[in-house]
Amino acid sequence: MRSSATVDARATFEVKLGKGGQVEGVRLLSASAGDAGTWARIVASAKVPAPLVAALDEAVRKALDTPEWKKFCAETYTCVERMDHKQSQAFVEKNYREVGAFMKQFGLAK
Repeated sequence: MRSSATVDARATFEVKLGKGGQVEGVRLLSASAGDAGTWARIVASAKVPAPLVAALDEAVRKALDTPEWKKFCAETYTCVERMDHKQSQAFVEKNYREVGAFMKQFGLAK
């Protein structure tokens, strides 16, 4: 479900990783809703080892599957499209191009 309402919702998850970097568990620690529109991503250095990137992808997947998150996002209209790190990077790059073109078109950027 999409809404035209602007909501800034933040959630903090605890991710338990095993010795090999596998995700053993995820739980919602806190969540809040406000009124400033944003989208959020986990950002890391390009030098982060592939196994850690895979563990982060898995942690996000598990976090978005928790009953607590599903309830929270349904109540605040902040459900997000699930993306792995490659999809997320493509989304950010496309958004950057689109916003840049808009700003240039209306004289808000050079």
